[in-house]
Amino acid sequence: MKMSLKDGYCKDEAKIELSKLGDNYCEFLLTNTEVCLVNTLRRVMISWVPTISIDLVEFDINSSSLNEEFVAHRLGLIPLESKSLVNKMKMRCDSIEEDDIFELEFSLHVKCKIRDTLRLVTSNDLVTDPRYPDIRPVFYNPQLNGNNEVLTSEQAPIVICKLKYGQELKLRAYATKGIGKDNAKWSPVANAVFQYLPEIKLNEALEENLTIEQKARLLNSCPGKPEDVRIKEGGKKKLLRLNATSGAIELNTASVGEINAYDGECIRDADEMGISGILEIYPQQDKFLFKIEATGALKSIDILKEAFTFVLRKIRELKSEIENKEL
Repeated sequence: MKMSLKDGYCKDEAKIELSKLGDNYCEFLLTNTEVCLVNTLRRVMISWVPTISIDLVEFDINSSSLNEEFVAHRLGLIPLESKSLVNKMKMRCDSIEEDDIFELEFSLHVKCKIRDTLRLVTSNDLVTDPRYPDIRPVFYNPQLNGNNEVLTSEQAPIVICKLKYGQELKLRAYATKGIGKDNAKWSPVANAVFQYLPEIKLNEALEENLTIEQKARLLNSCPGKPEDVRIKEGGKKKLLRLNATSGAIELNTASVGEINAYDGECIRDADEMGISGILEIYPQQDKFLFKIEATGALKSIDILKEAFTFVLRKIRELKSEIENKEL
């Protein structure tokens, strides 16, 4: 996957290398680019990629312990799977014609009818718009509504409120298309961060003079898990490893994204032992490790594609505007 940004924006074609890709998580390496463009990409993911979210709630009955504003706020923060319809919808601020889609209607009606119990009202209790059943809360399974045991599963529904015996909640909720710039509930990412890819150097001349105790202390201070433990339990790799054959300390650079290189614990411990300079870490100014955690409204790969499409379109528009002014 490549992105071409020439005309002085970068020295060569900016390249993307995907290292991890799941529905709600994406990790990739950006090379041959600059920090201004990488940060622009991050901000676009947070603020400019549209999703669908509940925006307006009408209450018929609310005898729960939460006021209506609080319930409406919680409903708005429930991620709705948006991919199938978001590009076809229009926002409230757009010019809307009769056949345009700009609003979806959800409903909810729950009452606690069993004494001495708490009835959990969850996203499974929402009734989706029959016209667009694919627009639904994440992990939606209406057959499990009212089942408290499902909250222990990995795909648990989102709790809206709790009802005591006799309490009732009845409402209609309207979902619209929006962007995170207007409200965080429309943002498709829970987290979007990047860091410079590290350039790591090990001073082999100093390493050869280390004692066994110093090597053990240096390896123990290095964050991460040994390879045999990591295979069983998972987690990050250690930055350093011990070569069983030669007894020398080596850099573990098999997978940069799994190495916690910026803690500096190894460097601080080396300074305390009087072997300063054995390990040096520098940020590479044109290489960036990017991580995306999606809310579930859009898949991580769709967020990435939409963000790049937005950035490239804006760059073309800016370039065209500059050229027109020069003419």
